[in-house]
Amino acid sequence: MKLLKEFKEVMDKSERDARIIESLRIRPLNHGQVYTFQVAIPASEVEKFSAKRIETLKQNLLQKGSNLMPLIVRRTDAYGEEEQFEVIYGADWCLAAKELDMEKLWVWVFDMTDDEAAATKEEMNDIIGIAEAKSLYQPSPEISIIDSPQANIEILLDRRLQPVITDIDVSCLILLQLQRIMLILRIMKEGWMNWKNA
Repeated sequence: MKLLKEFKEVMDKSERDARIIESLRIRPLNHGQVYTFQVAIPASEVEKFSAKRIETLKQNLLQKGSNLMPLIVRRTDAYGEEEQFEVIYGADWCLAAKELDMEKLWVWVFDMTDDEAAATKEEMNDIIGIAEAKSLYQPSPEISIIDSPQANIEILLDRRLQPVITDIDVSCLILLQLQRIMLILRIMKEGWMNWKNA
């Protein structure tokens, strides 16, 4: 009987915790495309990227026609009327798109404080670092002379699709981590509100 009572208390606490977490979850304001000229890149970010990195991203944007991984931005009025968003994560992609005069970029728009933006950026850097390390260890199929032309085509197709598959894998990781970040940001906001009201 005592074990059943303890189990019920744990379940009640778990349900209560789940409801609190759900009510605190930060949701993005928008997910879609914004005009590239509307996105400001903080000056501290512009110098971080090598010319080679920007050139690689420009080639990727030209090949695919758009950024497959949405940037994370927040609304701001710190840069004047034209630039309505500040890039939190993806400044390198934004810089490459601006150099190409691309019209629009895919973004997730959030309302964030400076602390939340810094935490989000750090989390995204960790995620992307893991994903890039994973992609480095994937073996690249070598083309060899095979009796079947179909096998050669499959190898070529695999080689061409691998970067797209890697981008999709990274996008999935990012979406999962965005949910985690939204939860963390919501909890931080709730804690701050409780502290402020105390």
